[in-house]
This record gives sequence, structure tokens and C-alpha cells, in this order.
Amino acid sequence: MNVQNLKPQACYEITVKDLASAKSTLREIVKFIGLGFHPDNMCEDYVDSVASEPIFLNFEAANLDVNLDLISDYLDIYDETLELWHEFGMITDTEYQQRKE
Repeated sequence: MNVQNLKPQACYEITVKDLASAKSTLREIVKFIGLGFHPDNMCEDYVDSVASEPIFLNFEAANLDVNLDLISDYLDIYDETLELWHEFGMITDTEYQQRKE
């Protein structure tokens, strides 16, 4: 499977223009990276645990980092990430409640 086809559009262009696009972009990023996503990580630091290679090419990581900075201008990226993990079933209801506190 070619993972390039699964990567968020935010790897290839600046997608964040307003609140709606900020939410949509974060949704794509969290869905792709999963529980390993943390807003404070630089995208160049994400490594495929099987291949031991960076997940994102340099230009992809640079675009993602710009988009993540822009997302932070529109919403609380930490709370929104937690909501998405819960929505996608990546954390249980109990974990969700514990992390919200």
C-alpha cells in the first residue's frame, strides 16, 4: 500500500484558512498519526516504528508544522485532539474523562 495516498492534504499545501478548515485539517492529521500525535512534536520527529524511517518527508513535515501553528490560532489544539481521539475510538470513555480533568 502506498502510504503517500493516505497522508493528510496538509502535507502538501497550507490548508488552514479559517476555523472550519482548522478543524478539518486537525481531524485528518490526528486520524493519520493516531495516538502518537502530540501538538508539541515537530512533524519531522514522527518515525515509522516498523521501518524506523521518518513518516514525513522534509517538505511534508514543514507544511504540517505551518498548518499546526495556524490551527493553534483558531482553536485549543490540545482539547480538540483529545475530542478527536475519543471520537475515533482511540481512547475509552474512562480515559477521555480522566484526561479532561
